[in-house]
Amino acid sequence: MPRGRHTATRFPPVVFVVLCLLVTLCTERTQAAPVASVRHTRAQASFVLVPPPPTATPLTDPPESPSPATTPPADPFAYRGLTAIGDSVMVDATPNLRARFPGLSVDAVAGRQVAVGIAAMQALAYSSRLGDVVVIALGTNGPFSSSQLERIVALAGGRRLVMLTNYCPYCSWVAANNDLIRAGCRQLRDCTVAEWEGLAAANPRWFYTDGVHMPIGGVGGQAYADLVARMLERTPAPRLHEPS
Repeated sequence: MPRGRHTATRFPPVVFVVLCLLVTLCTERTQAAPVASVRHTRAQASFVLVPPPPTATPLTDPPESPSPATTPPADPFAYRGLTAIGDSVMVDATPNLRARFPGLSVDAVAGRQVAVGIAAMQALAYSSRLGDVVVIALGTNGPFSSSQLERIVALAGGRRLVMLTNYCPYCSWVAANNDLIRAGCRQLRDCTVAEWEGLAAANPRWFYTDGVHMPIGGVGGQAYADLVARMLERTPAPRLHEPS
């Protein structure tokens, strides 16, 4: 029986195989293109994020240094002098203190609590960088305890110690802090109280509107430095020993 038109529309097997191969190749190329594009994009992005290499500089011969056998020992008196540890009020007066005491070492930080100031003093004492004379101005930002005062005295190790009273008209803890400083410091031979509270209260124009801080290096800061200088004249000579 004749097969009619169905035989006319069929492709030979060889042609059919060739067409299948062509379709398969085209499909693979189409699917591979987005992957290559993504990889290219990632490569570009990583290149942009990598910083350029540093500019090369000519090498020079290092300077000659003494051998370990000839290196002089550290001078135990290299850091002797005056050390001041305080909070933001001392920061305001730092230029005046430095002008009044050229060899001064200041460690003053705004917002400092008493415990943090003691930690700074301890670090200086244990590294032999605490001066023969120590000025402490802590307590504006929070309470001052008797044990903390004892710790300051122990770290001072017989050095000349000047402790400033605090001035803050609206800080509820300041009155107790000042009473503690006065009672504790005045019982010690090597400690002198510097009455910043009374001096500041009598001169409100030295301060900003907060009543606590002053223009850095201003008139109030000069009065602060002068007060410290007067108290140092009254402080006896130090009797140094190792901090405990």
